[in-house]
Amino acid sequence: MTLLSEKPWGGTMKTWQYSLAVALCLSAASTLAHGQSYPHKPVTLVATAAAGGVVDLLARQVGARLSQMWGQQVIVENRAGA
Repeated sequence: MTLLSEKPWGGTMKTWQYSLAVALCLSAASTLAHGQSYPHKPVTLVATAAAGGVVDLLARQVGARLSQMWGQQVIVENRAGA
């Protein structure tokens, strides 16, 4: 039976080593996940109002800016009530 003051996992050094190993594994996995650039397909931006309104104009301006930043086509689609 262990007392509450005893550390069943072996103390702080083993905990530190385990935490370091987990951190290294996670950082290695995250570098492998950056293989693709985002976005790699055209992006659809849905404006939830009728065409020609303020929401549509703002969505088109945002879409143009995102298209410049990402180097990818941004399509603005108007869906009233969406």
